[in-house]
Amino acid sequence: MSEPKQNKGKNPAASNLFPGKTALLAPASIFSPIKLLLFLIVTIFSAELVIMLFLHSLPEMPVWKESLLDAFSLIFIFAPGLYFFFFRPVKKSIVNDLHANEAIRLNEEKLRTVVENTHDGIVIIGENHRIEYANPEIGRMVQMPPDELIGQDFRQFLSNESKTPVSNYYKRRREGENVPSLYEFSLVRKNGEIRLMESISAVIRDADQGIRSIGQLRDITEQRESENRLKEKEELLRATLEATDDGILVVNVEEEVVLTNNRFALLWKIPDELIRTKNDQKLIEYVLDQLQDPETFVKKVRELYQSKRKSMDTLYFKDGRIFKRFS
Repeated sequence: MSEPKQNKGKNPAASNLFPGKTALLAPASIFSPIKLLLFLIVTIFSAELVIMLFLHSLPEMPVWKESLLDAFSLIFIFAPGLYFFFFRPVKKSIVNDLHANEAIRLNEEKLRTVVENTHDGIVIIGENHRIEYANPEIGRMVQMPPDELIGQDFRQFLSNESKTPVSNYYKRRREGENVPSLYEFSLVRKNGEIRLMESISAVIRDADQGIRSIGQLRDITEQRESENRLKEKEELLRATLEATDDGILVVNVEEEVVLTNNRFALLWKIPDELIRTKNDQKLIEYVLDQLQDPETFVKKVRELYQSKRKSMDTLYFKDGRIFKRFS
């Protein structure tokens, strides 16, 4: 027995969600069967009434002539009305529907192109946690062909710690509860590798009130690893700065305080709440009363901010302390 041929080069799920052909739109409601029947009855009755009045005004003639004249007169009166009030509007409605269908088809093609080629994973989940659609990026994320994902329970691709919260979000969202649309979870690939994902989820309802959950997934594993490495470096730098006996102050080009260590605040006797303001001007104003020559100090600070050269000078305090300043 030969196996059924696979549809190569096209995601089968895409055919279900983005059909290649769109059904012809129904004609306008004015041409419903009941209204059409009433239109025909009124038109024929009116036409026949006019014809009978016209025939009675003519000299008496044989029945066959009167019937023949009646038939031709009915056609002559009824045909133009039928054309102008029915066939022409129906034709116009059909042409408009064809144009609308073509516009819908083009929009579907555009949407299919975007969804199938985006770098984000797009997945649609229907009843009973079953996957109804998965774009190629989802397939790359889990290392499986997208068509093999259709009908699968999405929970089998979640890590143990992610199954309960993500399943709860799925259930509560379908029940109409307000749950977070943006969240993170761990995805398990076919080979067992765990990847950290960021998901934006929502609910869509079709014409039959069917409920589907749609998710936009992004792999943030490398991003989170980079953030963790940067955080570790920052913590190491902070530990190094706090271990030194020198007071350290870092100010950016906008003259905003970027970093200080505890030793700096201790040496200059600056309270924590003032340090937390990160306002360099307030710090300068606070320490001026401690110096023997505050004017020279301020002038030197301004020179340092305008220059990239290294500098070393000596600061003399009123209480007898002497600091070496390196900039």
